[in-house]
Amino acid sequence: MVETTIEKDESVRKEIVLAAQKLIQKFGLKKTTMNEIAAASGKAKSTLYYYYKSKDDVYDAVFHLELENLRIQVNQKVDAQTSMPDKIRTYLIEFYQGLRSTMNLYRVMDLRDLPEVNSRNYFLEVMAYEEHYLIPIFENGVKSGECLHFSMEDVPCFTEVFLAAILGNIQLLLEKEGSYDEDKIAKIVDLLIPAIFGGPLS
Repeated sequence: MVETTIEKDESVRKEIVLAAQKLIQKFGLKKTTMNEIAAASGKAKSTLYYYYKSKDDVYDAVFHLELENLRIQVNQKVDAQTSMPDKIRTYLIEFYQGLRSTMNLYRVMDLRDLPEVNSRNYFLEVMAYEEHYLIPIFENGVKSGECLHFSMEDVPCFTEVFLAAILGNIQLLLEKEGSYDEDKIAKIVDLLIPAIFGGPLS
């Protein structure tokens, strides 16, 4: 089967992004150069610049790849749960753990490795991406009567506050302690679930 131009372009882009992902995970964005990305992907520098005009463009592709992979990971675990409290508990735990294991998304929360404007834009994009995922889940919770504290009209506002609390807490932990604290995350989950659903998990 003959590979089309579009398929070839996508293949080259994927090779570049995967090579860049490994470098940035290891060294950070600031210390990774386009020359190193070209060498690691086995491409000429001119080829790299044909597909990506700057290091920021490469990082943007890496960011979106990791965001999509995190969504797949979280979604599989959440879908396996039946009750709304278990879905949200699983979402929180898997999101925290998945973010920690995905260094480039982790750095979006860390603020120190990216320019301030980039960190802000990526942070807002994560917010919007997660809102789109969580709103239907909370809507189903309202319909089923499991979300006792708010109505269907409140779901978008509640979801935004819920996510701001989660992502803001991650940034706070990183600023204060430089890493995640598993015990604190477990405590956060135990506090949030009753607040959302009106009582502790059975």
